Amino acid sequence: MPCERYASVKQEDGEDFFVPKSLCHTKKRRFVKPENSEKAIQAATMNKLKNPSFMVILKPHNINYLCVHADFSKKYLRTSSELITLEAPNGDQCIVSCTCNASKPSSSSSAKRIIKGWCGLFRENDLEQGDVCVFELINRRNIVVKVWIYRVADYAGR
Repeated sequence: MPCERYASVKQEDGEDFFVPKSLCHTKKRRFVKPENSEKAIQAATMNKLKNPSFMVILKPHNINYLCVHADFSKKYLRTSSELITLEAPNGDQCIVSCTCNASKPSSSSSAKRIIKGWCGLFRENDLEQGDVCVFELINRRNIVVKVWIYRVADYAGR
């Protein structure tokens, strides 16, 4: 399955925030909210982060891997495959493998996937389809990424 396309939205402090293009339309990048996730997406976009970040709305294939936005990867990650640290909301950290996207084998592609180690974080945090995750790069030198989780179930009926 190909990785989702993203659009860059500048935060107030000038840092990049990459959101799925399926959430955007028009040149002003207004958000279009998919059913079931709209309130979680709204909460995620209201969180004013201090560092570069990208958003993912979880889909069934995300139990196995997670796509990293190509522009985010090109600007903030190394060009080769690497190990990065993901920090869960409770502070627990896990090392995951971030590899070049196999569906885009050309060396010019900067798209990456988080694979080995991701499944454990997915399960330990009881993530489900439709949940929204924001990945904030909190340490650029050692590549530590904080995962902010916005559960669809937490916003149901609000």
